[in-house]
Amino acid sequence: MASVHEALVAALDHHENGRAAEAEILYRRILDAVPAQADAWHLLGVLHGQGGRAGEADSGFRRAVALDPARADYAANHAKLLAAAGRVEEAAGPCLAALRLRPDGADPWLLDTLRRAARLAEERGDPAGARRLLSAVVAASPGDAQSCAELGLACQRLGDHAAATALFAQALALSHDAPERWRDLWLHSGVSFHAVKDHLPAARAFAAAVALDPAGPVGLDSLGRAWLDAGEAERGVRALTWRWRLDP
Repeated sequence: MASVHEALVAALDHHENGRAAEAEILYRRILDAVPAQADAWHLLGVLHGQGGRAGEADSGFRRAVALDPARADYAANHAKLLAAAGRVEEAAGPCLAALRLRPDGADPWLLDTLRRAARLAEERGDPAGARRLLSAVVAASPGDAQSCAELGLACQRLGDHAAATALFAQALALSHDAPERWRDLWLHSGVSFHAVKDHLPAARAFAAAVALDPAGPVGLDSLGRAWLDAGEAERGVRALTWRWRLDP
């Protein structure tokens, strides 16, 4: 009688060579004999997912993860199934699990799914959920300027302006080859400095934004008010006058 390992090898050979029916028969025979065989549940989930049987695939992946929660590939494949079915926010949990289990080998697909889930969380008014997801992305990929900026915005919406300004500064440092981002990053940074009444850094941030977009009304308005709040009345009046002349 073949061992479980031998049966799995034979089933996988069928699976990899397109003999789906034969592979499923063997996977099910293995599970009849050893219901706690996590690999068989996982591979059966993969097979069902490839065959468009999403419900059965979901069940197989959940069983595999429950039996062996330390396997990053189980969690990652479950996440891919959920995301492919349009259940992106639900996929975030398995994505986070896969990242925890394999922090040094973050799959770009997992990070992209977490970014998408974070944007959906923001859209439904959950900046705390977005922050949690984006924090995992930034931890796994600290060189990603866009993720740093998005995490900064989530922190800003939660009122954590110290974290926001640090993340905007990090995004600016990483965006040396993407100057189209700088103006908005400086504006966001100025907003957070201004929110905690740190008026001089706020004015400097708004001034950097205005230097990139001299006719931008938001930057000029914010710059004028920040200079006034910083006690620099002449500079404040100059910026607001400039703003008025551009758009009386």
